[in-house]
Amino acid sequence: MFIILTAIRIHQWIKNFLVFIPMIASHQITIQNTYNSFLAFFAFCLIASSGYIINDLLDLKFDKSHPHKKLRPFASGALSAKNGLVIFFILCLLGFFLSFLIGIHFLFLILSYWLLSLLYSFRLKKIIIIDIFVLGILYTLRILGGSFATELQMSLWLFAFSIFFFLSLASVKRLSELVNLKNRNIFKIEGRGYDIKNLQIIKIIAIL
Repeated sequence: MFIILTAIRIHQWIKNFLVFIPMIASHQITIQNTYNSFLAFFAFCLIASSGYIINDLLDLKFDKSHPHKKLRPFASGALSAKNGLVIFFILCLLGFFLSFLIGIHFLFLILSYWLLSLLYSFRLKKIIIIDIFVLGILYTLRILGGSFATELQMSLWLFAFSIFFFLSLASVKRLSELVNLKNRNIFKIEGRGYDIKNLQIIKIIAIL
């Protein structure tokens, strides 16, 4: 059981508490809004974890040679790719079921999030700069999801702030990876489009 929780990266679920921001920001903390926000939280947890599974399966070759990622369940051999696909489908079914219970608009949003995360895993993560923007959008969709779940309008200010904040956050993450590579005298991120030459432009985006 522990190995499955590790595979779905349960520690990453903390990101999904972003769905509570619209309710808190609008001071509409009611029983119904709290209930809907929790449903949205678990829906995002399940769907996001399905994306982590696919991402790890696609990166299996690169993770095996990474000093830290080689310890992940699939890279280490603790879980097989077949088990990963079974877990993926179960997570998707549960996540979309919860989304349907919340409402059709939320269901379409979570479907958009799911498709974008899969597109990121299969292709967009290999395109420099674009991958950072996609990560920023995926974070922002969590807040928008909370707005859809509670039917509380998300302000334009909150939306704009979220986009720029999470874009900067994603840039810092990529920057730390490049700095780590530089310290290890490695010049390219395996499975990504980045190399040491991109360090300066990522620094600029992170500052902005």
